[in-house]
Amino acid sequence: MHNDGNLLSVEPLNITGDSDLRNYIPYLLRGGKRLVDHSVRVAYLTRSLGQALGLEADTASSIACAAFFHDIGMIAIEDSIVNKSEPLTAEDWGHLKEHTTLGARFLSYTASEEASIAMDIALCHHEKFTGEGYPNGLAGKEIPLPARVVAVADQYDALRSKRPYKQALSHETTLLTLVFGDERTSPEHLDPEVLAAFLTAEGEIGKIWDEMSEATPPLGSNAFEATRLAS
Repeated sequence: MHNDGNLLSVEPLNITGDSDLRNYIPYLLRGGKRLVDHSVRVAYLTRSLGQALGLEADTASSIACAAFFHDIGMIAIEDSIVNKSEPLTAEDWGHLKEHTTLGARFLSYTASEEASIAMDIALCHHEKFTGEGYPNGLAGKEIPLPARVVAVADQYDALRSKRPYKQALSHETTLLTLVFGDERTSPEHLDPEVLAAFLTAEGEIGKIWDEMSEATPPLGSNAFEATRLAS
């Protein structure tokens, strides 16, 4: 892989293509650059992970485009909570968790197959394979497959990203954390098949993440650069 100017060397995801989901992009941009950067990275990582799982390329790309909107509900959460540097209170956590149901409700205003996948992801990407997640405590394969794939991509990006309350981890430390867990992360919370697929593709996933942290990730070959617009 090589970094060509300000674009990724991987094939761009056409998130702003013909899908009705493109109508939601202006709303997601309201969340600011950090949310957009995270959303684009998770989308690209989801595509790579989906292909490693054995999904058809078109299916992996469709799930990845839907994954771009997994955190769209965050635009309805107060900045004082999202950007809080000290530990969140129980009340803060209660509000933050609402981003799943708010995002799914927002996406429900579009009736299409793509929007249906995006709704499943927005609602269920914080469900845990053990049934201890939110908002509905789904377990195992009760959780839609797209959400199980995005959960791993989202966790990887969260661990590697700097946040007001934490430092960024290296790729190697993130791998160890996903496999062995820590005080905040447990491998049992993730679909074991998806996690196994992640481990087979971890080299490529790490390269994609590193490259995207230095480039402006494109939303699609016929679209604009969201990270620039959100700056």
